[in-house]
Amino acid sequence: MNEREKAVVLVIHAPEMEAVFPEMKEIFGNERAVHINRDLYVRAYSTANSYPGTIKVIGYSKTTKTQDLTWLSSDDPGFLECRGRDYSEMLLMTFALAFNTGAEKAVFINHLCPYVKKEHIDFAFSKIGEKSVVVGPAQDGRVYLLGLDKENYRALESFSLWKDNMLEEVMEKAKKQKLSAFMLEELAVIKDEDMLRKWMENRDNDVSVFRDRFDFGPEQRRSVADKAVPEKEKAPEHDNPKENEKGKRNRHKSPFDEAGGGNRQ
Repeated sequence: MNEREKAVVLVIHAPEMEAVFPEMKEIFGNERAVHINRDLYVRAYSTANSYPGTIKVIGYSKTTKTQDLTWLSSDDPGFLECRGRDYSEMLLMTFALAFNTGAEKAVFINHLCPYVKKEHIDFAFSKIGEKSVVVGPAQDGRVYLLGLDKENYRALESFSLWKDNMLEEVMEKAKKQKLSAFMLEELAVIKDEDMLRKWMENRDNDVSVFRDRFDFGPEQRRSVADKAVPEKEKAPEHDNPKENEKGKRNRHKSPFDEAGGGNRQ
């Protein structure tokens, strides 16, 4: 597969107060939310741009004040103009552009999760197919990564980063399309002060909140033709008692967890 047959997809709003998610402004305050969101966009772009052998496709909702992406990178990357579109429309448009320019597979990275690494993208590209999707489940039922091909990307309709049941909705849509889903490990998204603090404490060391290495065990394929959401299992224990308690919450099986090593992010 040549470089143009794989795409990494990002959806970006201008780093301005009016463009920041209302939920984020409510949690962090207006000015902090703008700066945090911008930092997360830069992190996501850096991750995507450093992944080799792919095209990078960005959907961008520009404003009169911020009409290009020089704030994101000095390279001033090109983008698909998505001004006036909601997030779901932007994502569908950006995926469509990726496939229209020749990509056979595409991986979307949610910028609110700064823990996505090359290993996650590698796994996603290796499992995407006409009858299979790859899903990265975030905590609280959200999604941090989606791997799709040009035949099934419509599973993204009505996508929202802030829906607590977004993962369930994606799985339901996959079920209706008779697709199988490969599940990644569960990662954290920056959705509150606690997650922000943990990220800030570890970002310079480039380590995750719950996992400091990746252990790839036997692959696990989850069919959603019979079940919309994978059955739940007990999470591995953490060194931190508070995280042990969080780990007891229901979560989705992950091929990263099969080996049983390492703490969970």
